[in-house]
Amino acid sequence: MMTRHAAARVSERTGLTGERAVRFAERAIERGAGSDRVDRWNKDYLEKRSVDGKRAVLYNGYIFILSDDDRCITMWAMDSTKPLYHGKEKIRNVKKHIKMYPRDVDCDDAA
Repeated sequence: MMTRHAAARVSERTGLTGERAVRFAERAIERGAGSDRVDRWNKDYLEKRSVDGKRAVLYNGYIFILSDDDRCITMWAMDSTKPLYHGKEKIRNVKKHIKMYPRDVDCDDAA
């Protein structure tokens, strides 16, 4: 179940239309990961968006904001500023890291 605003946002931001957009939102409500099922960085990110009785779930790279009765209110794409790591070290300059470690597949995909 979703609002008209949510249906418009899902269609606009995913490129899905009609019934496919509705099914995508329904799957997010059923299968989406709440703040209790994600890593620490995503947990903080979702908890900041879960306010006033609403909860945020992460599904397929999108954040869905749900009301108390699991009605989808809106959605947007997940922020891409998640820190990258090479082993245990945090990568501070991604472009420089790619030059130094050209075979590091994780950073090539992220940049």
